[in-house]
Amino acid sequence: MKLTYIYDLKMMYDGVDYYSKNFTNQTWWQYQKVAKHITIYPIVQPYQSSTNLLPIHIPELHIQPLEHIEQTKDVYKKWWSTVAHCKEIIANSEAIVIRLPSHFGLAMGQACLQMNKPYLVEVVGNALEAYRWHGNKGYRLLASFIDKRMKKIIANAYTAIYVTENYLQAVYPSNGQAFTVYNTNLSKQLPIKRTTTFNIGMIGSLHTKYKGHYDLFHALRILDQQQIPITVYLLGEGKLPPLTYQYITVIHEGIIDRTLMDQWYRKLQLYVQPSHTEALGRSIMEAMSHGLPVVATQVGGIPELLDHTALVKKQSPQQLATKIQALLHNEQLWQQHAKRNYTFVQRFNMTTNTVKRQQAFAHYYTALT
Repeated sequence: MKLTYIYDLKMMYDGVDYYSKNFTNQTWWQYQKVAKHITIYPIVQPYQSSTNLLPIHIPELHIQPLEHIEQTKDVYKKWWSTVAHCKEIIANSEAIVIRLPSHFGLAMGQACLQMNKPYLVEVVGNALEAYRWHGNKGYRLLASFIDKRMKKIIANAYTAIYVTENYLQAVYPSNGQAFTVYNTNLSKQLPIKRTTTFNIGMIGSLHTKYKGHYDLFHALRILDQQQIPITVYLLGEGKLPPLTYQYITVIHEGIIDRTLMDQWYRKLQLYVQPSHTEALGRSIMEAMSHGLPVVATQVGGIPELLDHTALVKKQSPQQLATKIQALLHNEQLWQQHAKRNYTFVQRFNMTTNTVKRQQAFAHYYTALT
């Protein structure tokens, strides 16, 4: 089956190879199990050697750079030409997969509906909440429009894959067959052992306001006043703002390749995710797979993963600081959360996820035969 995968993919190109910080070889290997030929249409930017990424080397993956779109906002500036281009893509495709929320995905969804082309959607986030919290004013203004379009596209999909059990299904119901396939591929890990050095980790772009970095920074200020020595490791795009702590060290490591993520998690004693909105949180599941305690906000699908005692209200630095302090000082509590998370997340292993994805695609392919 020839599959066209539509998303706001951004890749870097060095003249020989393509690189991606989110859709790596590991990602495409999973889709290779459901399609022998995959075509993608990324926005391509010059390669930056500082990104520390591995090149994409998947023989079945065919990369066709978008020529008329340099930034995602160009989708709206050139809406009708983008929809027309999507119709050309449909004419040369057997199967269409649309990952949402995405701007290019909205254009492809409209084109599919106009051409009565069956498609599969992957629903990975709440557009209304994500764009309302987005740092870009333009996207905040477009939030309602994007949300409305997204609901229509998902409602009319032949097959819908969700990354949650209940949350996104309630926000974006589909008239097609629905499947839950988690947005991560967890391999078996040995649980991390508690050490005397307390390291905290968080993943998220510093450009994205809704990830809650400043809530974490405020919580760290509270902990610093209590003279608690902690090292915090951050991953993601952006630049770290000036931070003045006496007992706490914050290290921003930028972007690393997915193959290095297991090593990164294993230097932590706690993972935090103070997001203002989150569909489920792939990084939360990955941290749990290493047997890490996690403290996160009670938003989106996160409560589907964590014990209620590990949750805090969004934009609540004091609650966040209190939870961190408790896990730092109470080894029994730390062990309790670590064991619970490690046991709970085993249900989301790579084999189970692969089977569910294959079932979803098998259902979709029936519409094309």
